[in-house]
Amino acid sequence: MIRTPSFRPAEAQLKRIFGTLSMLLILVSGAEASAWNKKVDDARKAARAGDRLIFVDLFAEWCGWCHRFEREIVPSEAFQNATKEMVLLRVDTEDGGEGTELARRYNVTRLPTFLVLTPEMTVAAIIQGYAPPQPFVEMVRQKLDEYEVLIEGLKSESKKKPEERLALATELVARHDFAGAQARLRKLAGDAGAPDAIRAEARYMIAVAQASDGKGDEALATVESLLDDGPRGDPAQKAVLLRARILVEKKDYPAALREYKRFKTSYPGSPHMQTVDYYIPQLESVIARNSGR
Repeated sequence: MIRTPSFRPAEAQLKRIFGTLSMLLILVSGAEASAWNKKVDDARKAARAGDRLIFVDLFAEWCGWCHRFEREIVPSEAFQNATKEMVLLRVDTEDGGEGTELARRYNVTRLPTFLVLTPEMTVAAIIQGYAPPQPFVEMVRQKLDEYEVLIEGLKSESKKKPEERLALATELVARHDFAGAQARLRKLAGDAGAPDAIRAEARYMIAVAQASDGKGDEALATVESLLDDGPRGDPAQKAVLLRARILVEKKDYPAALREYKRFKTSYPGSPHMQTVDYYIPQLESVIARNSGR
């Protein structure tokens, strides 16, 4: 009797192969997960070493969209290709440490939010919210294109008008390039050929850069110097409001309240009055609670 050859051993071998492939896929997935840095310093070192940008995933455990981003976008080919030249950093905004500090530093008030930072921690892009892989990547690319336009504009800024130079420096402040912004603003403030209003606005923006960089005392000194020179109009009003804001951040609530009340008397028709009317009762409430302790 001739027996038909059995293929069961071959089937078993295929099962072993598929089992091995499955294990490899799990290992690859784990390798991709481990590619995310957990420490800011580690990400910065890697970025500096390769002259690369840092893609930052700011998340919280309660954020459902953040988990969906991790499940659906991160493994996608579109995301992997878009970030293959970047350093990846993932931090928890509620860890009470680096994640919380990053969220505070970049004024992140909603999740999910993603940052693309330079090794110097200036902002190349901010992306907020969830989108499927391809639209998400397109948002990232659009933001980075805008950043490239800024970089190109800076290369030719010496040929630009004072108001254009002011706009470039102001954008640098918004992107947390405080040193670069202040150097340009000081140059513009000292430019005798620039209109007085532009020079006053440049001095005001120097104070904004200092305050945003956590240097409140320097910012106050800059504001005092500006106001001593008697600027008129909007630069003067914004300088007074900035002084009040810095006093709030320094927790000198009585002094801040006096500033806002003086502002109401000095600039009754100001377009900034809505801000003043918001802060006065807030400060009065805080002062009352503190005095009752």
